[in-house]
Amino acid sequence: MPSAHVLSIQALEEFKGHLTRFNAQAQEILNATEIEIRRTLDWLQERLNHWQNEVRWCQEEVRRAEAALARCQASGYRDREGYYHAPDCSAYEHALLQACVRLREAEAELRNVQEWMRVVGRAVAAYRTQAQRLSRQLEVDSPRADALLGRKIADLQAYLAVEVPAGTGVISSVGCITQVGAVQWNVVGNSEEIAKLQEGMMMLEGIGIGRPIAAAVYEHGTSMRFGQTPKDVIACFDPNKNEIVINERFRSSSANVVAAHLAHEGTHVQWNRDNSIDQEYHAFKAQAEVWNQLKGNETDEQCDWVSWMISLGEARAKAIIRFHYPDLPETA
Repeated sequence: MPSAHVLSIQALEEFKGHLTRFNAQAQEILNATEIEIRRTLDWLQERLNHWQNEVRWCQEEVRRAEAALARCQASGYRDREGYYHAPDCSAYEHALLQACVRLREAEAELRNVQEWMRVVGRAVAAYRTQAQRLSRQLEVDSPRADALLGRKIADLQAYLAVEVPAGTGVISSVGCITQVGAVQWNVVGNSEEIAKLQEGMMMLEGIGIGRPIAAAVYEHGTSMRFGQTPKDVIACFDPNKNEIVINERFRSSSANVVAAHLAHEGTHVQWNRDNSIDQEYHAFKAQAEVWNQLKGNETDEQCDWVSWMISLGEARAKAIIRFHYPDLPETA
């Protein structure tokens, strides 16, 4: 019976945690946005009420100014000789002009507020349509997804805890034999180490440059583990044991870093012949390309150095490799 290709339960647990945090943060943002919308609409309504009152007051002021001007103009008289004496109404005319200016300004402000209420109203309606859809997803779909992930994690944990006959591809406390096609590859270590190495392989398989390297590791049945390596050696491939060993200090490194080192050592598996400067260059090149695709904003001193070295070009990179590996032949 073929085994499940279980790469990392920890990744599922982390995703479940991210989903829970997203649900809480999204709901918090929706609530905060609704409060801000309500505050903005209330402010616009207050401005609308204010300018409606201002327009009414200005209209009344215009009527009073018109009435005062009319009374002034009606106060003219004719003397005994029949000459008409017109009154000086310039002050009333000025007062009417000022009242009309204030009315026009108030009406302009009122129209401005009314237009903004229409613009904001349309934007709020469009937003609330999407927000209600997201809110329903947070209330219904997200809990369902969380429950589903919880069940799958429990199922996988139960699966990994089952003891079955050797060779069926089940993770144990000391190793994982995973069936891939007609061959098996073995991951050795405790559960956390196994999960980290498998996650590194999963990251390697997920990108174009890494896929054929991972395939070579599977096809050769190469085992891998964290352990002691020679001094200053980060990782190594022992062709006699058909084993990749990554220095134990990298147990806590990210899966991206592990994937980059697996790309380097997996290239040696892929070449399947004696080491050389040319082979080391291609191993470092694979490590740099995998690292550059996976790292995002992450930094790692050694992987970043390899990326820099490869960026210098093949000739200069090989010169640096030759300095560090003086006994290696150019080709093999």
